[in-house]
Amino acid sequence: TSAQTWDLTFTSGTTVQVVEVVVTPFTNSGTFSETSDSQGLWVYDVDGSPCFRMDVGGNIVHDSPGDRWSFVNMGGSGCGFQMLATNSSGTANGNFPDADYISNGVVSFSVQSPMGTHTATATWTAVKK
Repeated sequence: TSAQTWDLTFTSGTTVQVVEVVVTPFTNSGTFSETSDSQGLWVYDVDGSPCFRMDVGGNIVHDSPGDRWSFVNMGGSGCGFQMLATNSSGTANGNFPDADYISNGVVSFSVQSPMGTHTATATWTAVKK
């Protein structure tokens, strides 16, 4: 079995971004990380200027009915605020290497700014290329 490339599509409000990741071959658990060609997941300020790029990567665990994906160390800071993913999940339609999409991904963030701390949520889907 060889490595797989997937496109993860993140949606938050009206913002949609696609991140390309590679899944390394695994038996019971594995990892995924951004490819060198990935455009990345960017956080923008209220004027639409880029503040910082969040690394997209994490763990995959065999589960039933499909592999469970979660993000690790997803966060960053810039433009006067910080974001850190506090909870994430998505379940594939099968197990590696046969799974080919995720339709139910959610990631929650803790956001700290001069105006205090609040939470934000994004949904995500994934398709094997």
